[in-house]
Amino acid sequence: MAVFVVEAALTLSGLTVVAVPLALWIAWSEIAYYAILAVGAGGFMTFCLLAMLQQRLSPEGASRIEGGQGSVPQVQRWVRS
Repeated sequence: MAVFVVEAALTLSGLTVVAVPLALWIAWSEIAYYAILAVGAGGFMTFCLLAMLQQRLSPEGASRIEGGQGSVPQVQRWVRS
């Protein structure tokens, strides 16, 4: 359930970040421009923090963070064979 909530929040913050350039382009005043810019920066930081949280919540990400074998050794084994 927690992973679903994180993925939903990632989607919403990603859509916010994607909409920021258009909103900046049609900003009608300097105050609105800076407000939209702040919302975009907050959405980007939220997206980055949620992505790190998702990595910690997922079983594959937890083993990679705790020093387990990640994808690099698997690629090296595949190249050698």
